[in-house]
Amino acid sequence: MRDEIREFVLTTIREVMNLPLPENVTDDTPLGENGLGLESLSRLELMIQLESAYGIEVPEADSDAQQDATLGEFVDAVVALRGTAVADGAGR
Repeated sequence: MRDEIREFVLTTIREVMNLPLPENVTDDTPLGENGLGLESLSRLELMIQLESAYGIEVPEADSDAQQDATLGEFVDAVVALRGTAVADGAGR
């Protein structure tokens, strides 16, 4: 599931949000300015895409906390939310 979500995030950034990705993206690549270049509005759009695709709900506080996260940390947080949603019967 983690690899699927990671690929979804990168594909969404590149193809849906139409933002360029750095050449060598690793799990240590920051989401923000010195990495993937996601600003707050871009992160919000990504969260909406993830919520729709995976049947999760990202609390606003979690969304704000992700501004300094790396790609790996962000994906791990989404995987955890997905696990909670599935356990609660809300996930797809």
